Amino acid sequence: MPSIATESPRWLLQKGRTEEAKKVLEKAVSWKGAHMDKSVQAIVGALLSNQEKFSQNQNDGNYTSTKESTSFFKSVKNGLRYLKYPCMKKIIPGIGLVWLLHSIMYNAVLLNANNFEG
Repeated sequence: MPSIATESPRWLLQKGRTEEAKKVLEKAVSWKGAHMDKSVQAIVGALLSNQEKFSQNQNDGNYTSTKESTSFFKSVKNGLRYLKYPCMKKIIPGIGLVWLLHSIMYNAVLLNANNFEG
């Protein structure tokens, strides 16, 4: 293993630096004393071409959603699924209320800590 760390191929692909990503992958394989067979080369080629298409679409303005926004909406959708159960309709707001009251009490004690005697 070399003493100098290189950028990860994934990061390089995300930045649109496909040639550098390919070189880093080839170096990693050669450091291990192995070789990339045709199936691995095909997979790497497909990944590189998909990344190039993605970069072109993003630069052209055809990019519609990001991974972060998709995962956010999925998590909200999954959270709202719990509200279809009648018991959860009572528990979820109750937990929110308990959290709110706990926060208020904590801050009240914190702000009045100097007024306590003893």
